[in-house]
Amino acid sequence: MAGRSWSPTSSVAATRLDLEDGWGRWALESLRRATDAKPAPLPNLSGTLSDDAFAEVLGRPKIWTSG
Repeated sequence: MAGRSWSPTSSVAATRLDLEDGWGRWALESLRRATDAKPAPLPNLSGTLSDDAFAEVLGRPKIWTSG
């Protein structure tokens, strides 16, 4: 990312996907159908990963899943 630098003490902005967003609804329904269980959504991600590069810079939603 141009103009950004990283150091062990730097932080990255947290991101949040609105669960009413089309991607959020699609992901939840897809997980429900695939697992036959109700997913437990957690819309906020801490700033430990550079999620803001996807969400803010590229304008793409980030959807993390855990197995």
